[in-house]
Amino acid sequence: MSQGWIKLHRGMIDWEWYDDINTKVVFLHCLFKANHKDKKYRGTVVKRGTFLTGRELLAQETGLSVQQI
Repeated sequence: MSQGWIKLHRGMIDWEWYDDINTKVVFLHCLFKANHKDKKYRGTVVKRGTFLTGRELLAQETGLSVQQI
């Protein structure tokens, strides 16, 4: 999963949520986890740019609590 690149614009620093550490962590994590091509999961196509997750899995992967997610 950890292959490929994503591009981030420097203007992200001006994003209104940039100073909220938890929001920034979840946002970046979602960017990194998003599929770069269509994939199948249990017979369903998970489109490019999307991914399947849940609050508990996000909490585990980011080190945040479920409440912080």
